[in-house]
Amino acid sequence: MPAGEYRFLYYESEDVVLTQVVSYTPETVGFPRDIRWTRQGDDLVIQWTPPEGTNAQMWYKVLLFPEGGNVISDVIAWDASSARLADIPLEDGATGTLNVAS
Repeated sequence: MPAGEYRFLYYESEDVVLTQVVSYTPETVGFPRDIRWTRQGDDLVIQWTPPEGTNAQMWYKVLLFPEGGNVISDVIAWDASSARLADIPLEDGATGTLNVAS
């Protein structure tokens, strides 16, 4: 989205009950680096090196794409460098893709 002020209208039936203006300035940050994972019981623990330029309004999203299965994800606080996906249904030899986005 381009920088600017965005106006949001909240409706109740046909009536506007709240108007909110939000200023937005796009920012560019790097990517999490050195992503690694370990199994701890049925949990998948993911660790990474945070990118420079993060701030308190940003969040991480950890996504696991098991081959042939449903996507498993979680949203993690901005100042984190690890996450735990609990009770992941992976069998021995399973493959997939892991992504950490900010």
